[in-house]
Amino acid sequence: MRGEGKRRWASRSLGGVLLGGLAVAASGWWALPHVVGLASRPLEWSPKPIAGLPSRCLREPGAVAWAVCFHEPPDADPSHLLIHFHGRRGNEAWWNDAEAYSGELYEVWRAQRVRPPIVASVSFGPLWLLVNQASEGPTLSLFEREVLPRIEASLRQPVARRSVVGESMGGVNALMVGVRGERFQRAAALCPPIYEASPATGPFEIPSLARRLGLSPSQALLVTGLARRLYPDESVWRASDPLQALTRTPRTAFYVTCGAADPWRCMPGATRFADTVRGLGGSVDWVPRPGGHCDVDVESLARFLVPQ
Repeated sequence: MRGEGKRRWASRSLGGVLLGGLAVAASGWWALPHVVGLASRPLEWSPKPIAGLPSRCLREPGAVAWAVCFHEPPDADPSHLLIHFHGRRGNEAWWNDAEAYSGELYEVWRAQRVRPPIVASVSFGPLWLLVNQASEGPTLSLFEREVLPRIEASLRQPVARRSVVGESMGGVNALMVGVRGERFQRAAALCPPIYEASPATGPFEIPSLARRLGLSPSQALLVTGLARRLYPDESVWRASDPLQALTRTPRTAFYVTCGAADPWRCMPGATRFADTVRGLGGSVDWVPRPGGHCDVDVESLARFLVPQ
């Protein structure tokens, strides 16, 4: 199953989640924010660099600090910028990993003799979402008005095409950029966990939430805790959830994929998103997969990101 067998990043993205959820169940509702914080600490991980892929990184301090790593192979198309958003517990260095789907993408592009894009992998820390309202943390507006111009100013020449790709948590961010953004032509979301889990969900609603989402009680607790951590209130969640924010025909073309055996049950939300885009007359490549979190068909993803 190409795209999953070499995917050690999938386990690192989920590492500690089940244990964290079980700890929540054992310790009580009051401990939920603390356990979510523990389960979202940066993962100690050293990716195996992709051969022939030079990288340079920079950090931007400030009220909302962020970091970016640029990946610019010699044969890259300097006019095509691909923004990458990592999964939970990750960082800006995760893209350059020969044992992840990103490493396989370069193999496909090389075999197809196409020029890969310049990749800028962006991070605001191990746990974050680009919310669509004013917030103390990273916002979609901050990314579009400050981060993206700063990234493009660091490149050799003006950008003509912009694409975005993200996995898991990063997949949700990629969807929001595509739904609300106006600058990106293509957005690929790999195993995006889109749940109907409001930050206002109370402890007595957890059993019904777990049944509705097909999750275990410990998973439902953690999902709710993440919502409480990432969205300050109900209004921010409604404005920042990709499904609820998708109210008009998007200009961005989407690629959405999820594995049927994903233990985090991303399939229902991903399917609904793809169906909604189609219903609004938008463009979407919906690629369901048989595997887990995240099972990726690298060949179709490579063609989507760099059309021939």
